[in-house]
Amino acid sequence: MKVKWYKIVVWILIGALVLFFLLAVWYKNMYAMDAAEPYAMYS
Repeated sequence: MKVKWYKIVVWILIGALVLFFLLAVWYKNMYAMDAAEPYAMYS
């Protein structure tokens, strides 16, 4: 049974999108800034 070429292309595109979103989530978690502590300045 021969697989149509467009099905292969669709699966490659889906895999690329999943990989992109996984990398985006990892990047956001790895390099996110911590919450800033509030403080008061007196002059």
